[in-house]
Amino acid sequence: MRTRPTLSYVAICCLIAGLVGGTAPLIAQPTTSRAAAEIPIFRSLAGNRVEQGVLIPAPNAAPLQGSAKSVGQPILGGLWFQIDGSASYGPARWDYRWMFRFIERDGQNSVFGLYIDSMGQKLEYSGQYDESAGLLQLTCKLPDGGVSRAQLTLSPDGSVQIENATFDPAENPAVRYSAKNVALP
Repeated sequence: MRTRPTLSYVAICCLIAGLVGGTAPLIAQPTTSRAAAEIPIFRSLAGNRVEQGVLIPAPNAAPLQGSAKSVGQPILGGLWFQIDGSASYGPARWDYRWMFRFIERDGQNSVFGLYIDSMGQKLEYSGQYDESAGLLQLTCKLPDGGVSRAQLTLSPDGSVQIENATFDPAENPAVRYSAKNVALP
């Protein structure tokens, strides 16, 4: 003999379905995403590039002139943008990799960056991209409790100005880096 579900059983099922269905829009945030390779600042960083700049390795240290050569390219179908390079500033030499992911969410252009180098650093950055100003700003909490702030500014000529400053946990300046990144001829 089959029994019909009681009203309370049906009511509970409807309540659960209503809660799950009703909260789904709250859980799923509207996200549209262009491939990182489509973003103007990353298009400018594509291909063979060189940057000339200054590294100040400590607050009272002498500035070190130097350069870096890199290759930027979209990876994973353009979802990520990767830059591989080698830098030489005075006695300091290192290889590095930047990986960027761009996400548009709720009207914000968020960028996530991962920096890895041959000196043992692995830093996770996050920030915002202002496309109208051609300005990418990233921040990273450092393992020692300090912070690193990077800013990339796209110029009308396609060059990218890079400014990076690190600060110790007390917000005292630690390392500064400034360079202009241009396409190799």
